[in-house]
Amino acid sequence: MARIVVAGAGAIGASVAYHLALRGAPDVVLADRGEVGSGSTGKAMGGVRQQFSTEPEVRLARDSIRFFEELGPSFFHQVGYLFLATTRPGLAELEERMALQRSLGVPVERAALPAGVRGDDVLGAVACWRDGVADPPAVTRELVRRARERETAIATPPCAGRLSFGRRDTASRYPRSGPEATRTCCSLCTPGAATTRSGALPRAIRSGGCSSR
Repeated sequence: MARIVVAGAGAIGASVAYHLALRGAPDVVLADRGEVGSGSTGKAMGGVRQQFSTEPEVRLARDSIRFFEELGPSFFHQVGYLFLATTRPGLAELEERMALQRSLGVPVERAALPAGVRGDDVLGAVACWRDGVADPPAVTRELVRRARERETAIATPPCAGRLSFGRRDTASRYPRSGPEATRTCCSLCTPGAATTRSGALPRAIRSGGCSSR
């Protein structure tokens, strides 16, 4: 049985599992009805920015940007993030936010409009060129891969055999039952493992087990 179960293998769940791995947690199961990053994470636009309006949000984004930079261009395109104001109140709000962001060490600056952007109604713009756009599903899969490298919880297919949590093996006792079984990635295993549909959550979430294909 797993000591820690994370429900949802999207960006948040994968990040939680990864950071638990960094802290040395040995028994972690990441469970989801679908593939890694296939839910709302797979529909996200992937904007990565530090330009928020509250201090906690700015601090969190500022500290996170280093991770995206370390991932590199395969996962994160550091092309900057530009905000435009078309009203006086909007411009004042951008200026106020910029002051907060700069006080917290985020390199936000006033910016000119890029070529090709219509600017006849634009009163001002600010940008942070350390921001950019990431690939949410790819980043999520990378987080899972890094967690697996630390042997947080690894299942080798076919999952009916046994799960490896850290350095302990646990045999599965929940076989797949019929065509209603849904595909899932559980316990940081390879995408495509399956768990039985039973109630609102897959068995992997309730039991820590992993069913057969």
